[in-house]
Amino acid sequence: MNNPTKGALAAGAAVVLLLGGAGSLAYWSDTADVPGGDIVTGSLSIDPDGPCTDWVYAAGNAAAGAPITKIVPGDSITKTCDFIVGAEGDNILAEATMPSTVTYTPSATAASLELSADASFKLDGSPFTSGGAVADGQTLTADIVVTFPFDNPTGTNVNDTQNLTVTLDALTVTLTQVEA
Repeated sequence: MNNPTKGALAAGAAVVLLLGGAGSLAYWSDTADVPGGDIVTGSLSIDPDGPCTDWVYAAGNAAAGAPITKIVPGDSITKTCDFIVGAEGDNILAEATMPSTVTYTPSATAASLELSADASFKLDGSPFTSGGAVADGQTLTADIVVTFPFDNPTGTNVNDTQNLTVTLDALTVTLTQVEA
């Protein structure tokens, strides 16, 4: 065998030895445990703070602020309810919501009757938007509006909605924690 061939074989063998030994490097190591410990979770709640106001005609109606006598399609009514926030924990962000649908019981069959709801919220008197911080003892105010839409083109709130007594079911305000 000539010298260049022997040299090439020796170099190849050296590479194989180096690669094969790469996984066998030994070094010292140690581990230690991190102690666990107790953590305490918080809570989030709302509770009524006294009675809600009575229903009155909402802004935009000719009789805005006046007690309701007999509503007609196109009218909106409003009431205000206060809730005390129970917020135990650090960094609680929340959103306040209320469903847009209204359930009710009419005094007679009224297949076309349709009502909708909306609410705006304040926290300690300032507008409260989704993702706002809440703290224990604050007052959440819900300004609720129920609308009797004037919606004849779609066949809702037509003649079968005349001369009814409609009992609105409870409207649910929800305060939900949101992620930062």
